[in-house]
Amino acid sequence: MKKFKAFTLAEVLIVLTIIGVIAALTMPILIGKIGDIVLENQRKKAVSVLSNGVKMLIAQSGSANLQDTDLKKCGPDRNCIAAEIKKAFKVTDEVLNGSKISEEQYLFEDSTEGIRVWDDLAMNYAFTTSDGMIFGVIQNQANNDNLYIYADVNGLKNPNEGGKDFCLYSFNEVGSVAEYCNPYFAPPGCSTRNPSECSHEECNNMYPQLIWYHGSCIENTQR
Repeated sequence: MKKFKAFTLAEVLIVLTIIGVIAALTMPILIGKIGDIVLENQRKKAVSVLSNGVKMLIAQSGSANLQDTDLKKCGPDRNCIAAEIKKAFKVTDEVLNGSKISEEQYLFEDSTEGIRVWDDLAMNYAFTTSDGMIFGVIQNQANNDNLYIYADVNGLKNPNEGGKDFCLYSFNEVGSVAEYCNPYFAPPGCSTRNPSECSHEECNNMYPQLIWYHGSCIENTQR
């Protein structure tokens, strides 16, 4: 009768150790890839949610042009933007200064510390939807050709980082969307975070936090 040689306990322990080392090296990579796939799917969902909403706004205007919608006619008026957004999106909550969402900080490669992106210094109007996403509208005279909406595609879940779960979506006059998912944060056109882009009129009339001084738009430190 043929005899089979059994593994010794030492050999079994060596094999298990090798398997453990391989698992420890590969699991973070696999988890990271799964996380990237999840975020990619959530970004696709954000595109769908925003596209459907913008198309509805255009249809409600009776025109084929985004410029003819009441939303675009609101300019930077927060209350007006809120009323129009609620006609096309299922808004579950508005982001107010001092709320948990407004205080949340995001990481970007062009900043050494976290940035609060949802307060009214950055967005004209920010809101959440039933699927947990956060959206923020930026609309002013300097970017009136396009509609810009920022999104955190997974809400306040990590990583809260530019280019991953925080992206910019730009809509042209016919409602076509372009996604800009990059690791930098610079709101388009005139804003309190981008005062150099403001004209004299925008600086004095749109943002009380800004003031026109010696030919440039700067932060109003006297407020």
